Amino acid sequence: MKEIEKHFMPHTIRIIWMAAVAVTFGSVTWYTLASTAGFQRGIDLMMTAVYVLVVVPALCFIGVSILLLKKAWLPGNAVLQVLLIIAVVILASAFSFGLIHQVKTNGYTSGWLRERVRSDVPQVTSDGKYEYWVEHINLFQRNSFARLYVANVATGDDFTVVLDARAEDIRRWEVSIPKSSDEKLEDYACSKLEPTDVDNMYLLTVIKSGARGDMFFEVDVMSETARRTDSVGIGE
Repeated sequence: MKEIEKHFMPHTIRIIWMAAVAVTFGSVTWYTLASTAGFQRGIDLMMTAVYVLVVVPALCFIGVSILLLKKAWLPGNAVLQVLLIIAVVILASAFSFGLIHQVKTNGYTSGWLRERVRSDVPQVTSDGKYEYWVEHINLFQRNSFARLYVANVATGDDFTVVLDARAEDIRRWEVSIPKSSDEKLEDYACSKLEPTDVDNMYLLTVIKSGARGDMFFEVDVMSETARRTDSVGIGE
């Protein structure tokens, strides 16, 4: 009976220890993928602090644990074994909770598992037929892009079309906040969609970021497509 108990204790401790290592490794992996949006964005100052204060110690904990588990090392005293596994569980819980909490608190799943969207000011075309705005998707990431949202005012039907431009290339209306209540928010929009002489064809003018001029797109509301053009004339 004593031999069974003597074998049971170390075996149970190793199982708990391995589970703690697996949970910690999973948390480190989750935080790394989430904070970098699947390696689509860089690491800022706050992320760097988390990596230094939490991720690096967690990796050290994982490395030391794997080494000791491979050597089948355990203290000879049963009390020390219990204290060891308590310390292991506390460390694994602290690392895992801290990293998962960081992902949840900072919304790191956006720009990766779900799009991070910043919308321009809603506007209506001069003929009153369509409401529209430009969307900046996953801004300041390698997978960023711009998208135009268009909705038919009469029917409510809407569609989106990806524009041939990165989100960073387009000015955001937030960079110039209206200085008084007399100023219209639309004046700070980054885009203008206007009808042309061609049926169902609209010209989208987009302001580049950094005051670098404009970009132009031919938008066909029937085929729900957009084509970048260097000219302000449709079909040229």
